[in-house]
Amino acid sequence: MRVIADFIINFTTNGGMLYVIIGLFLIGFGIKTAASLCYDDILDKIENYQIRQNKRAEGIILQYENEVKFGKKINNLSAFVERAMHGWKIKSILVEKMQDIGDIFGKICLILGICAIAILLAAQKDDLSFGSQMTKGIYIYAAAAAILFICLKLWDNIIALDYKRNVIRDEIINYLDNNHSVDGDNIPSVHVEMKDEGNDEEAAAGMDVIRTDWCDEKDLDENGAIENIENKMKEKDGAAEKQKQTVIKKEAAKKTKRNNKSRKAKKIQTETQEINIDLNTAAEGDKEKNTENLKSDTDQSINRETKAEKADEEIEKIFDEVLEEFLS
Repeated sequence: MRVIADFIINFTTNGGMLYVIIGLFLIGFGIKTAASLCYDDILDKIENYQIRQNKRAEGIILQYENEVKFGKKINNLSAFVERAMHGWKIKSILVEKMQDIGDIFGKICLILGICAIAILLAAQKDDLSFGSQMTKGIYIYAAAAAILFICLKLWDNIIALDYKRNVIRDEIINYLDNNHSVDGDNIPSVHVEMKDEGNDEEAAAGMDVIRTDWCDEKDLDENGAIENIENKMKEKDGAAEKQKQTVIKKEAAKKTKRNNKSRKAKKIQTETQEINIDLNTAAEGDKEKNTENLKSDTDQSINRETKAEKADEEIEKIFDEVLEEFLS
């Protein structure tokens, strides 16, 4: 422990601590200068109207274009740009934090200067005359630490990192607002005259010309454009539903006719089979008498069938007339 204490005292007395303070000052100075150069490069591109030539600004612009392209709504453009600028880095160090990091190194210089003064005072308690070597060392450490800390603070005012950052942010916002903005208060309105395909007169007249213009949402409500479009859509839906019902009823009528014809065919086939059976059974008896009876039965069945067909035709005719009156 004594060896470490002696090393620190000798290191401080011989001026080694002063070199450490100067080295830390240079590191902090370099970090702040790097941030300033990063901002200066962007400002040069902005002054030459080449903002998109800078990779950092171009990254923000492309990100905004992609967000808008995929339908994401950005309400606060300033917050969007500010958030993107938070991610700027130089060698894994955030650009906006470089000023604070430089200040930290300046504060460390100040703290080390105070520590050096304390070490020198502890090492030489007796010899504190004005012209002594130890007293000069105390003055040098105190002056160096204070001057270097003040220099870092003054360097902030010279490079003006906060000012440059604000200017870059405003210029990027201005570029996005002028080149990629969409007015949220004014929206395009499209007035379309719907055409009913079943109406020959409207089909001959054709549709009205589609008119697209920029108007305020209040104007849309006053002109009743939205209500007109909704009414047209409802009318079209009603016509489609009516047409659908008509097709269904026609299909039902066709199906009824097919069923009637099928029943007629089955009835004729059944009666023919019955007549054949009667003919076969009557062959054993009086064939002539049975044949005459069967012929008379056949004539009667044919007459009945004819009357039934006429009745069915009259029913179908009445059904068609009622259906046409209902659809009209």
